[in-house]
This record gives sequence, C-alpha cells and structure tokens, in this order.
Amino acid sequence: MITPLRRMTASDQVASHLRDRILRGNLAGPIPGVMALSRDCDASPVTVRAALRQLEAEGWIKSAGPGKPRTTSAPSSDASRTNSRSLRIMVLPGERVEDEDGVFQQTLIQLRNRIEAEGHSLTFAPKSQSRLHYDLDRVRRLVSSCDADAWIVIGGSREVLSWFAQHDTPALALGGLSAGLPIAATGMETVDPFRNAVQRLTSLGHRRIIFIAPAVLRDPATSPYTAVLHRELAACGVTAGEYHTPAFDETPAGLHALLAANFRLTPPTAVIVTYTTWLVSLLSFMAVRNLQVAHDVSVLCLGRDFWLPWHQPPLAHFSGDDSRMIQHILRWANHIARGQLDNRQVRFPLEFIEGESFGPPRSR
Repeated sequence: MITPLRRMTASDQVASHLRDRILRGNLAGPIPGVMALSRDCDASPVTVRAALRQLEAEGWIKSAGPGKPRTTSAPSSDASRTNSRSLRIMVLPGERVEDEDGVFQQTLIQLRNRIEAEGHSLTFAPKSQSRLHYDLDRVRRLVSSCDADAWIVIGGSREVLSWFAQHDTPALALGGLSAGLPIAATGMETVDPFRNAVQRLTSLGHRRIIFIAPAVLRDPATSPYTAVLHRELAACGVTAGEYHTPAFDETPAGLHALLAANFRLTPPTAVIVTYTTWLVSLLSFMAVRNLQVAHDVSVLCLGRDFWLPWHQPPLAHFSGDDSRMIQHILRWANHIARGQLDNRQVRFPLEFIEGESFGPPRSR
C-alpha cells in the first residue's frame, strides 16, 4: 500500500517521542502531568494534551479519570526487546560520504551513534550510487554482495528506489525520489522552499538561471526541482532547456569546464548549486573573474554547511532540524527489528533563508 507523504505536526512529534520512551521502558506506570511533559518535551501544554489524546486513542496510555494520573498500557521494554533483533543496516550513499556537505556528514555520524545505541550496527556500502553511475544493474550486484538486514538509500533515483521497494530486504529512502513508492522514506522537504527561492529570483527579473545539479536531478520528468524551475521559467515566458540544467562531468575539472563555458557568451545572472563543495568551485571561479555575489551573479545553495554563516555577503540557503529525521529513522529500524512493516514517508520542513546573495540581474 502506498503511504501518502505528509509532514508531522508538533503533537505528532510529541506523541512519537512518548511512544519511544514507553517502548524503551523510560516511561512506565503512572506518567507525569501535562505541565511536566510540556517542560520535558519543550512543547506547549496544548500540544502535549493533543499528543496524549492521540496516544489514548491508539491504546498506548490509559486515563484513570479526572484528577488521576494516566498510565502506560503498551508492552514493557523487556517484552519489546525480547521480540526484537539486532539489525545489520547498510547505507548506500548517493555521493561519496566525504563529498557530502558538512552538516549532512555530522547528521550521518549522529545517526550511526543513535543506531548503535539501539543495539544495531550501521555500515556504509563500499561504493556510492554516483560511482555506480546510478546504474540499476550495478546497484543490484552491489546489494547482492553485501550482507545486510536493512538498507538506507541516500538520494536514490526513481529507478533505484523502485527496485528497493520491491526487494525482499526492508529499505528506507533518505531523500531521493521516493514519493508515491511503497517504501519507507524521510528527509527534509526541499521542494516548497526551492519553489520559493526560484520565484524570488524570477520576481527580481532573473531568466538566465543555471541549476548545477547531479544527473539524477536534471530530468524534469523525474526531478521535482528541475520541474519547478521549468514551470516557473515558463510562467515568465521562457522555455527552459539544457542551458538551465546543463550536463557535465561531476568532477572538479568538469565543473570548472562547465562554468567556463556558461560564462563565456551568455553568462547566467543566477546560479543554483546542489552541494556546498560545488559552491566553493563557483565562488572561487567568480573571485578570479572579479564577479561579485548578488551584484553580478545571484547565488543559492541547496546544501548546508557549517562555514556558510562565515561568508560575506550571507548566502541564500535552506535551514532545518535534522534531529527529527534521525528520530524517524530510529523508529523505522526498531519496527523492522520487531518484524513490523513500516513504509511511512515523513519529511520535515526546511526554511528558505534568502541572506544577501540575491539581487536584480545586472545589465550587460
């Protein structure tokens, strides 16, 4: 059954946190009152009450009546662990982990620590999808050569995730093109903030916008980001094409060659880059040619890194809380360990931060 994509409300998050505490045995018998839980969960009393009503409806807690403490009614932690097993979880990266943005690398470290604290193991596949050229046959051979009880697929293409959705081994898509597939998924919701960013650029008058993206995100038929860019440009009377989402060899030399070619005749007035490593190449390229951010070229980065706030002018980027995503993956792993099917798809919102790297296109 296909699980629709949805965002978790604040009460959903509190209810999920309390479920995990009950399963671990950290919350047993009489539970604290609303105000105590409000302080513990850093949530408003209204949100906590909504979460408690949800847990009562699901049978996780019982109410003893007005003025009396609620009590837990789910299986004890010991019973849950008896029916659980230790998972060997394998991660299939989209890009090499060392090429990922700094914030995401830190998220993966935290995820591994949390997974191991739950009694599971987490290792990374010997090759990334980009190194396998997102070729499904190569992915199949890699998966068959690895001994894993479950997979986390980062930034998977539609074809790769469709195959994992039909595979016997449970899998979770972390980012990637998973919407509508019968596969567990989580990540940060970037399409809406991406649309907001593109609309802001077009409102400033930008039409020569280049989206520097990996091959898996260039096809408007499968990539929601490229589809958004094409639709917004079409609304401005521009037919988007290869100029706006150019193909290139995804290496430092290949990216430099792409920039040199695109700035030679009809230079872009705005550039969107997917990764902060690629952003470094763009900024150094512009510096050598005395091109200024915002004044000559508007810049947006989809990635997140710790050094971004140090750049002047502040760069347009996205901001979000990865801890909620990690918590969702932990719940999925524990459900799989207990033999429970969990194909929920939950994404968490990112906020578009314009910074000071957007400006009107300069006349040339």
